[in-house]
Amino acid sequence: MALFGLTIIASISGKDILKGMIAGFLGLLLSVIGLDPMTRFSRYSFGITNLYNGVQTVALMIGLLAISQILVNFKDGVAQNSVKQKIDRVIPTREDLKKALPVSVMCGFIGTFVGCIPAAGADIAAWVSYDVAKKRSKHPELFGTGCIEEIAAPEAGNNGDTSGALVPMMTLGVPGDATAAVLIGALTLQGLQPGPQMFTQHMDIVNRIFAGTLIANLMMLIFGLLLIRVFVKVIQIKPYVLSPVIFLLCILGAYALRNNLFDVKAMLIAAFIGYFFIRMKIPIAPIVLALILGPMLESNMRRSLILSKGSWSIFVTRPICILFLLLAAVSILWPYIMRAFAKQERS
Repeated sequence: MALFGLTIIASISGKDILKGMIAGFLGLLLSVIGLDPMTRFSRYSFGITNLYNGVQTVALMIGLLAISQILVNFKDGVAQNSVKQKIDRVIPTREDLKKALPVSVMCGFIGTFVGCIPAAGADIAAWVSYDVAKKRSKHPELFGTGCIEEIAAPEAGNNGDTSGALVPMMTLGVPGDATAAVLIGALTLQGLQPGPQMFTQHMDIVNRIFAGTLIANLMMLIFGLLLIRVFVKVIQIKPYVLSPVIFLLCILGAYALRNNLFDVKAMLIAAFIGYFFIRMKIPIAPIVLALILGPMLESNMRRSLILSKGSWSIFVTRPICILFLLLAAVSILWPYIMRAFAKQERS
């Protein structure tokens, strides 16, 4: 699953795949900092105790994606601009629904499937959904311009993951993501043990969880439609007022992760790296993707090799392994296949 996810780097790298690969390689290097997951030896920590548990991924993501963009906006003078946008209608048009509905349904199933895989998470579901939607689109060049399909795809995958994560949690007692882990804690505090016995001994609780999930999604739709005119007013706030507030919240968020100022420093360093990457037109998304998938790829690959006593054949002995390897191969070759079809049609 992690290997398949890393093949998406080529799709989210924009026009310059080489720069995207460089960014992804940097993300993989950052992901191996800390204690070795198998031997517990320190790697690339340089004697800094705060790095023994690795770099805090969320802090780096805040710096790379949020603060770096604030720095770019102030440098380019965007902070002085203001946006005036009026919402003419709340209900999507028939044309918008025609474009978004097929993508949403497809990526909703993708997100649910990814959510069923323990520890995969909503981030992977969103990236995979975006990649699949882009490759299936008749106009992939519009992705990155704000078209409705590229917005619907990751959101549907992200939302589908939340419900999918309940599958391993309810059936096996294994959390599919952080939200499911919190829910397991809440159930345990009430004297309930998630797992197969939940369906035989506490079916009423299971039904309430299913009903609560359904109602929560319905309420999100209702409140989203009713309050969209209020939410959109955020973009009308002067950027030179909003940016310092966002900057302060980023610092507070990075510190609150582990109540550690080291995470704030790491976030600021990542922000300057992100700023220079934006200036050099190197995509940041591959760094984030590699940061998320790197630990999963390394730990599971090494665990599998230990079980097989060093034999790589373990990765081709199960149908699910072969499936993901084939998906990874298709993901890598797909742009070349589409390019060949395009040349054939023109000829």
